[in-house]
Amino acid sequence: MVEYVSKFILGGLIIVFVSYLSKQGDSVFAGIIAIAPIITLISFFIVGNESGSETLKNVVYSSIVYLPLTLIYLFSIYLLLRNTGIHSNLILIISFIAWLICAYGLMNIEN
Repeated sequence: MVEYVSKFILGGLIIVFVSYLSKQGDSVFAGIIAIAPIITLISFFIVGNESGSETLKNVVYSSIVYLPLTLIYLFSIYLLLRNTGIHSNLILIISFIAWLICAYGLMNIEN
């Protein structure tokens, strides 16, 4: 149980740090930290240690396959924010739901 709590706290600290930076007016650095592979690095480290190199290799491959969906997700947020008057929280939810649908579709194509 302690391992789950420590992972939860670590992820929360990163989110708080990004939020702090954006409130300080350093949106460029906040964006870099938000997109930096920090969570990915930590996740890969944990998977490698707990499940071994073969599982880690499969997780990394899946991450590569789904990377284009993340780019589409980010572009859709940017374009909707720039070109519509929709509230930012709604745009984030819409974009995430679209990402989920695309990810589910890609998963079904792969299988």
